[in-house]
This record gives sequence, C-alpha cells and structure tokens, in this order.
Amino acid sequence: MSQQLKSSSDIGTDYLQFAKAQAKAERELEVERWVRISIERNIGSERVPLHTYELPVAMLERWSWVINWRVARYTCEQPKAPVSTCYCYEYRYKGRRVGWQEDINRLVAAKAKHTKRLRAVEEYIASQQGNLFFDPATDEQLQKAQAKLMLAEQDIAAAHERMKIKFNNIIQNQ
Repeated sequence: MSQQLKSSSDIGTDYLQFAKAQAKAERELEVERWVRISIERNIGSERVPLHTYELPVAMLERWSWVINWRVARYTCEQPKAPVSTCYCYEYRYKGRRVGWQEDINRLVAAKAKHTKRLRAVEEYIASQQGNLFFDPATDEQLQKAQAKLMLAEQDIAAAHERMKIKFNNIIQNQ
C-alpha cells in the first residue's frame, strides 16, 4: 500500500469539512461556544487582572473594539507596565456553564467525526454508482469505512452515557 501525500487544498478541504461537522454537532446539541477575555497587567513575574469579559464567540468580532479600547486605556495609564489579553474558549449548554468541558468537547468531536465519515461513505457510494462491478455487500473499502462509522456511533453513545451519568449525579446531590 503506497501512502499518498495530500496537497494543501485537500488538507484545507478536510479542515473545512470537519469545521462544518463540528458546527452542525454544536447546533444539534444546543451547545454554544463562549470566550472569557481577561485583560491583565504584567508586573514582574506576576499578572494582575484588570478587567474580564464573558461573551459568546459570535459576539467577539462585534466587541473587539471595546476590548482594544480597554487595552489601550490601561496601556496609556501606565505605559511602562505591559498589558496583555488572554482568551479562554469553552462550551456552554444553553448559555450556562455546566463544568463538563471535557465531556462536551468529546461529544462534539465524536459527532463531528461521525458526520465527516458519513459524508465520506455517501460520497464513495455515489462515485461508484456507474461501476457495474460495485457491490456494497462485498466492497472492502466500503466495509472498512462502515466499520469506522460504527465506531464513531459507539463513541457518540459513550459520550452521551457519560453526560447522563454526570447529570444524574448532579440531580441526586441536590
């Protein structure tokens, strides 16, 4: 088996497909991406927080001028002490911080991987429609892809199960 090198356009296409699949998974799960922006002054080896914003990533572009203005203001107040901004991204369920960042990341990634693999299987079947020798039941490449698709479905089920267990533990502790 010879391994083919991907061109930069193929890599870009793969990334775009994955990004679209991830966005679709986020919409289906009603998960929002949020950003916490911390403006800090560096004094020696210490960082002193000056201001903090928490907002949805969708609003980040519209609010960038406010963040830049605030950084410029703090820089003008004390020009010798450098001011830095720190962006921390997280997922929130319906705008609420649930503390399940790792679990939500896994679930979104699993759903994105499943969508990407499903598209690849559908594209392969569509490309083989004119082939008289194509048999979906015996095609090795299709069977391997379908096996990977089943693994992705199992990953989604496992991620859902982890979240259900944590949710039930929270309800029982209240």
